[in-house]
Amino acid sequence: MNVTDGTSQGELEACCLTMYASSVLEKYFSGVATEIFDVHASFLTEQLDFWYHGGFEDLATNVGWKWSLLTQLLA
Repeated sequence: MNVTDGTSQGELEACCLTMYASSVLEKYFSGVATEIFDVHASFLTEQLDFWYHGGFEDLATNVGWKWSLLTQLLA
């Protein structure tokens, strides 16, 4: 990153250490977070596999297809 200032180098190392520690701790605490949120939102475990994986663009395309199919069925 071409950092030459000593203070900036220390800040960069602290940031990298924080990110690394967070990534290691995430695998241990993510199960706890899922259990807490699952009580209030069953979507996380029940419907996630059926949700659109392509983002808003994929969602918009599929909604357009469904409306087209519905209008053909009603016509």
